[in-house]
Amino acid sequence: MADEYGQAYTIVNGKITYEFTASTSFTVPSGGDIQIEAYGSAGTTGGSNGSYNIPGGKGAYVIGTLNGVTQGEILTVTAGGGVSGKAADVRRGGTGLNNRIIVAGAGGGSPYLSSNYYPNYVNLSSGADSGSSRTYSGRAGTQSAGGAGIYGGSNGTFGYGGSGTGNGGDGWYGGGGGGYYSDTSSSGTTTNRMTGGGGGSSYIGSLTNASIVEGQNTGEAKVIITILNSAPSITISSPADNQTLLQVTRLASS
Repeated sequence: MADEYGQAYTIVNGKITYEFTASTSFTVPSGGDIQIEAYGSAGTTGGSNGSYNIPGGKGAYVIGTLNGVTQGEILTVTAGGGVSGKAADVRRGGTGLNNRIIVAGAGGGSPYLSSNYYPNYVNLSSGADSGSSRTYSGRAGTQSAGGAGIYGGSNGTFGYGGSGTGNGGDGWYGGGGGGYYSDTSSSGTTTNRMTGGGGGSSYIGSLTNASIVEGQNTGEAKVIITILNSAPSITISSPADNQTLLQVTRLASS
């Protein structure tokens, strides 16, 4: 089904619901309140030619209610389009990073092997969940700063994860990138180690009934918008002349 703006929707628990897995604009079909759910994507899975299959960190799940939208108002939905390590967000009043009203951070990525690092001589660490760090991964993004990179990985910034052997996850602030280092045991054996990235942070701004759950999503980034008005209803009545009258009641606008 599609609304009057040509936007596909489904009815879930009696409510009009839209789901997005790629970035797009969204025209609000009815005034009132809307519920937004955002899922940050999982981080990149590490490995080289199938040698390893180390998962990236899990993305966040964030939910909240945006009050007082108007019919015809345009929001910007940002999702990863199937790309790992991408945050999911919704923007209001513009398309810039400062216009984000909800963000679900992405998990940090696990490292890939380069031609100089071989399975017999390297240890890999997995990427960290959204909003989290591991002992040897890049640091997580916070509400006020990007996560620090580790062992040569770059720092996360506002909106984006740092780069490295394992990239930091995008988020409100991105996680730091992982790096590599070598250590030598007492027996003289040298092991090269490559580390994953930190997770990106999430954000709920001024949304009501809002919550953040880190480390939930193992799939791609997506956004779900639910109209909190009642769904359109159809009523049928019979006038006195026995003719059938079909009346369609639309969603209330404010």
